[in-house]
Amino acid sequence: MASAAEHVDGGDDRREQAQQLMLSYKDNFPGIEYIGGAEVQRRRAAGERVVLVDVRTEEEQRVSMLPGAVTQEAFERELERDPAGFGGAMLVPYCTISFRSGIYAEKLQARVQELFPAPGAAPAVRNGEGVVMWSHDVGEFVAAEASGGSGGGDGAAVSVKRLHVYGSAWDVAADGFETRTFGTWRYITAGVGVFWDKYMRGIP
Repeated sequence: MASAAEHVDGGDDRREQAQQLMLSYKDNFPGIEYIGGAEVQRRRAAGERVVLVDVRTEEEQRVSMLPGAVTQEAFERELERDPAGFGGAMLVPYCTISFRSGIYAEKLQARVQELFPAPGAAPAVRNGEGVVMWSHDVGEFVAAEASGGSGGGDGAAVSVKRLHVYGSAWDVAADGFETRTFGTWRYITAGVGVFWDKYMRGIP
């Protein structure tokens, strides 16, 4: 069973904890450059195409996603259908705190190099900071609301103040956010999925 909490104080300490966690995971992927939320926003405001790719589970995505993000599945379908459509873009996978997204970014970087063999043609790939740091640096999340407004539906995306942080070890979101985590069994099975993605799964 999932659990929920709301943060009301201690924001500076939590941001420092979140940053240290993010940096520790980011360093596992030295071949992938990192990009923070503030830089994503700056580039978007300047008219650059930044594609945020949510590599988390559907359960996490139902709680909230980053504004303008697409799911991994939707992104891969479009990449295979029209790879040229991503020419000149920056592709930014994200997860909770940069670990799962780093795994995906490594594979994505290899895939786009196959799809764009000409020098300089491949879109740039960056590892996103994840939803926890995004809560501190940007603070904007959206969710598809059900018709009754309860969340988790298929309706229009609306702004929300909640995010899924996977487990209690990463429950260091910014002030004013409701956070949700996996229950014990789902935490374990999600971890198996991470292992599968890292060592077994490729990008079509």
